[in-house]
Amino acid sequence: MKNPVVLGLSCLILSITLSLGAPAVAEESMSPPAAETRYGCPYPEARQFDFWIGDWNVVNRTLQEDGSWVVTGSATDRVYSILDGCAIVEHWRGSAFNDKVIGFSVRAYDPETEQWILVLSWPEKDSPKLSTLKGQFRHGRGEFFFSFPKADGGKVISRYSFSDSQADSMRWDAATSEDEGRSWLTNWIMEFSRRDPRTDLPLFNGPWVADGRPRHCGGVAEVAQLDYLFGAWQGTERRLEDDGTWTETPVRVTTMPILEGCAMVDFFEHVGDGPRFKRFALRSWMTGRKQWGQFELDNTNPKPRAVLGVQEGDAVVLTTPGDAAVRHRVTFTKTVGGVRREDAISEIGGTGWRTVQVLELTPTYYDQDEPPAAATEE
Repeated sequence: MKNPVVLGLSCLILSITLSLGAPAVAEESMSPPAAETRYGCPYPEARQFDFWIGDWNVVNRTLQEDGSWVVTGSATDRVYSILDGCAIVEHWRGSAFNDKVIGFSVRAYDPETEQWILVLSWPEKDSPKLSTLKGQFRHGRGEFFFSFPKADGGKVISRYSFSDSQADSMRWDAATSEDEGRSWLTNWIMEFSRRDPRTDLPLFNGPWVADGRPRHCGGVAEVAQLDYLFGAWQGTERRLEDDGTWTETPVRVTTMPILEGCAMVDFFEHVGDGPRFKRFALRSWMTGRKQWGQFELDNTNPKPRAVLGVQEGDAVVLTTPGDAAVRHRVTFTKTVGGVRREDAISEIGGTGWRTVQVLELTPTYYDQDEPPAAATEE
């Protein structure tokens, strides 16, 4: 029997958005971000996933053809909050379906739609990918959905559920429906039990090569196009204000490889006086689409936003997908001694671009025994 969950993970549909990064540091030097202890996020619903924060042992049970349930793997999972509590990040590593599995997710509450948006990066056979689910909590149970087409013209709906949350345990299950949700077949269950915090669980789904060149991800060459973003950076953000003037703000950024080099994440924040603006991004080459995809969210607008694109000459250029009138473009280039990111806006469907932000960064040193500054809560 072809497991519907495996089929679903290979057919997930995507949306995508933004970020930054430099000289790489070996994974052993990257201490994990501390779980945030102060919550500045203005949306109470953003706390609904707080029960999941921490380190977990996971037992995977999957449905067999004869209807029995069999343990087919185990894993460790680390979950922590980011962006002043506006979002939750997960690093998963272990086995399922008797095969090695690594995974990463970021999830945030969208106050406009009153739904959670889950952005997943779970490479299959070392093939990078990004995907999204949407859903909400009702009566203490979280349910999140995506769908994909069948060969016969129908569609399969997949549902991921969180339930039975206790102080030291919880349950996740996956189910599919081929009749528009009237009936469901549950085929994968994860049973979580809490483990002591800050154990030897590898935070960033290592290992990766110390010189920063990922040699994983099935040898997908395009993954290396943005290697120069890895590392810790400092610099200046210049932003175009509504009155036509430009303002400058000092910033710091840390960009790290995850999923054995199949993806990368950014921790960005303003430094100095004034409100502490923070931004988080997940970026990956998507083999199936032959494009870069990127999701970005921040502590003032936690809804994940998407851009897609490819390398054009010396730059990687990502733009808002679809045919919306207002579109966003992000351009990354390597400079002499640093990196540059330029953000532009088009209000006429992808023409007449207007630059609204320029970020210029140079490498900065940080103590290998300390966590990256941009990845911790002060």
